[in-house]
Amino acid sequence: MFKVQIVTQRDCLICKSYLNRLDKQHFIYTIYDADDPNNQKQLDVWKIEEMPVVQIVNGEDVTFQFPRGSFSPRVINHKISLLEKKHGHRY
Repeated sequence: MFKVQIVTQRDCLICKSYLNRLDKQHFIYTIYDADDPNNQKQLDVWKIEEMPVVQIVNGEDVTFQFPRGSFSPRVINHKISLLEKKHGHRY
């Protein structure tokens, strides 16, 4: 099952604004806390330096990572639909 994960930092104003936008549209997502020291190694693997980052995950695996700033709820849903068709999953 594909899910949306938002990589964010607590003091990131752009992140808060983006999350508020998703919340107003009742968009379902999980947060990956970039401020947690235990997550730093994974952020390096994903090559994340700026927030927010939107990822589509399948279990523990990142299936797709949007370039920073190139995502909207409509674009996210469209990408999930394409991945579902390709992999035969439902969101």
